[in-house]
Formats: sequence, C-alpha cells, structure tokens
Amino acid sequence: MMIIVPNTKNWNEGETDWSYVPDPSKEVQAWERQTGVSLPKDYRGFLLKYNGGSVYPRIFKHSISPQKLPSISPEEYVDRFYRWDQVFALFNGESYGRGIPKGYLNIGETPGPLEILISTKDEDFGKIFGWIRSSDTWGTGHNTEIYLLSASFTLFLKMLYDDEDRTDYEGWFIPIYKTLQRELEL
Repeated sequence: MMIIVPNTKNWNEGETDWSYVPDPSKEVQAWERQTGVSLPKDYRGFLLKYNGGSVYPRIFKHSISPQKLPSISPEEYVDRFYRWDQVFALFNGESYGRGIPKGYLNIGETPGPLEILISTKDEDFGKIFGWIRSSDTWGTGHNTEIYLLSASFTLFLKMLYDDEDRTDYEGWFIPIYKTLQRELEL
C-alpha cells in the first residue's frame, strides 16, 4: 500500500493537516488554457486529489551514470512531489531560471541534485524524467541531458519501493504522519 502526507505552504508554522492544502483546480485549468497544454491525465488527477505531497514508499532505481550523478548506488528517493503553486513558480523560472528544459514541468525533488520532471511534449507526453539541477540555461554547459525514469506518472509511483526491512520508512516517518497519512489512490 502506498501512503501520502500533505505538502502545505507553512508546515513549519503549524499548517500540518490536509485542510491547509489548497485546491489547485482553478489554477491548473487557467494554466492549461493559457499555455494550450493539457497535463497528463494521471498526474492531473494526482494534483487535483492531493496537490503534491510526500509519499511512501519512495525509493526508485535509475540508470544515470555515476559520472553524471555521483552516488554510492543506482537508487534515489522522492523527497516530495510539489504542490501546483510550486510547479507553476518553477515553470515561470523561479529557482532555476531557464535551466529546466522546455516542454517539461518540474514536479518533484530528491534530497540530492536530481529533480523529477514530467513531459508535456507530444513525442514523450506524460513520461517521467530525472534532471540534474542547474541554473545554466538549458542546452548549455553541463545542462544538456535528462534521463528517462518511467513511461508515466502512474508507473513511476508503482515502481517506488522500500527494502524488506522497511528502513526507508524509518527515515520518512515522523510521529505526526500517523494522523495525516492517507492511502494513495491512483
């Protein structure tokens, strides 16, 4: 079973339950109307139901070369999926300027340098990619590659796992999650 807890704007100021998660439906519709781009159906459904959040299990395997993504293993974990207001801010250049490749939305992060992107481009619509954070303009310097992680958002969620001892659960769980966690329904 997958579980999710909310990603609120002011978690550290006491906004620690689902009632503080804003409904992004009007903003998502406005963005789709303004850009002429529809979000992939599975990701859109996730946003409208949860508006981002921290999921468990959260470990995923990748095939990014250690020369590109220094790591002791070919595993990473999802720290959180962004709320729509965060996705929108990143789309508008907050944090990375023109670093994020065009046609992709930054939808989540890992604790390392890897960001999680979803494609809105016709040729790979809905696919999930890893992108190594950079504020260099896309296509310049070392900011020239993205790495396929999954064929869809749903499949990406389904590939998340923990080891048999559930050691990642210990790293993810904090006591308040006991009352906040919901079963993640795809």
